[in-house]
Amino acid sequence: MTKTLDKLARKLKVSRRTLSRVFKNDKNVSKVTRKKIEEFLEKEKYYPNFHAASLASRKKVKIIGLVFPKDSFLNADYYVIEILRGVTQAAEEGGFEVMFYAREHFEVSTCLKLYRSKLVGGLILTGVAKNDFEVIREIKKEEVPFALLNSHCDKIDSVDCDNKLGGYMATKYLIKAGRKKIAFIHGHKDWINAVDRFAGYKLALREAKISYDKEYVEFGYFGLKDAESVAGRFSQDISVVGFDDIPACRYFNPPITTMSQPLREIATLGTERLIEIISTHKKTEAQIKFIKPELILRKSA
Repeated sequence: MTKTLDKLARKLKVSRRTLSRVFKNDKNVSKVTRKKIEEFLEKEKYYPNFHAASLASRKKVKIIGLVFPKDSFLNADYYVIEILRGVTQAAEEGGFEVMFYAREHFEVSTCLKLYRSKLVGGLILTGVAKNDFEVIREIKKEEVPFALLNSHCDKIDSVDCDNKLGGYMATKYLIKAGRKKIAFIHGHKDWINAVDRFAGYKLALREAKISYDKEYVEFGYFGLKDAESVAGRFSQDISVVGFDDIPACRYFNPPITTMSQPLREIATLGTERLIEIISTHKKTEAQIKFIKPELILRKSA
């Protein structure tokens, strides 16, 4: 590490002490010098390994970095709790520990820093949207071991609920119940889960020879206002099917019929796959697994 710092300092024409201060985020460095060093490190994709001495005798870092979107992690809702349970249990059984990270956006530099500095041996990424896919593919090119949970991307190790099947099952159930006008709360257009559920919804309509009507679709964030916006176009006698089966569903009046996705199983399988990638050190074909959801029948439909 010392020789590496000396060589890097000479290349940047700064003292080894100045370079070390930048790495430690010490304030006693001028803004101009700090910017010069940080821009160089970013360009060269250089990340110092401060733990090299203690890790030298180990073949791999047995720590998994679990990355959540900042909003969902801070809210600590049902989704987060189930993912945590699945990941930590699978990690413990595989002899790994888990570190948690909350992020505003996925960035290649952040993931590279965590991995190349040997803070983690691999990453579990959750809440990955379609507009993150370009970044995800860049991380893949840098050979960082990682897996996606509750999302999926072509040629990337992923474990997700079969949301297309879920959207299809929910819509088909309503059709069998005699409903002809079926609305759909889409969620954000960039959410891959919402896109897949929407595809299942339209497939069920086509099979039943029911015309798709864009007026029955609301794009939003799965909130009550979105539901009320769509429901206002129908009579008061409506059936409702939700998705996720959060605990609150059973306490509504009436209790909500919903598709249940096995979050803990998804988290467990994704973690097991990541441990396999870390442990083998071999380039293998990416695995994408879809887990079947379950229709939970209650009085809302």
